[in-house]
Amino acid sequence: MTADENVTAPPPAPGLWTKSLAGDAHALSELANRLWYPAYVWLRVAGCPPEDVPLHTIAFFSRIQCDTPPTKDDPSALRLREFLLARLKDFAALGFPASAGMAPLQMDAASAERRFASEPTRSEDELFGRCWSLLMLELTLDSLRREYATRGKPGMFDALKPFLAFNKNEENGYAEAASEVGLSASAFHVSVYHFRKRYREVLRLLIADTVLNAEDVDSELTALLVSAS
Repeated sequence: MTADENVTAPPPAPGLWTKSLAGDAHALSELANRLWYPAYVWLRVAGCPPEDVPLHTIAFFSRIQCDTPPTKDDPSALRLREFLLARLKDFAALGFPASAGMAPLQMDAASAERRFASEPTRSEDELFGRCWSLLMLELTLDSLRREYATRGKPGMFDALKPFLAFNKNEENGYAEAASEVGLSASAFHVSVYHFRKRYREVLRLLIADTVLNAEDVDSELTALLVSAS
């Protein structure tokens, strides 16, 4: 056995949800600020008066962060998505009560309401799942956009983004896009490959932040893609 064969990969770092369940308030706050919109939509569809939804959304996350933080003993602790949905139903059953504390939430209610106006007509649970999935995909793209901007290549991100999905009719577009960024068609093909690969990596990392166990990332990814349709 060689020295290389003795080397084992380090375990993955705990995600934000795992840290939250261990009592990390900062991790829980970061998740709330990242993923509040699906909860806003659920409350909006569940019967809250529109003018009260922003305050109820803040109260909902304040209760989670200040009053009854999540623990590994929660029945829905394995996945943040399921945990929030279960807590939303409890919150509604209690009549949308206020919180004893007030956790800061970076929420743009006006933007949320404009976005909600274009959402399809579905049940609150179905719409929660759809918004959750689409938001995760958007966060992935935002992360990639920042990566390319940090590398001084925002134009490359804009050129690669249309080729994220596989399309058998996209071949003609490669040459034009490659020319716009000063690459050969073959070099642009390679860039598209790496862009898609990095997209999958970032998406999996974001999903890992929402599950307790790393082995649940694949099944959560499948659920996400189904709900996004």
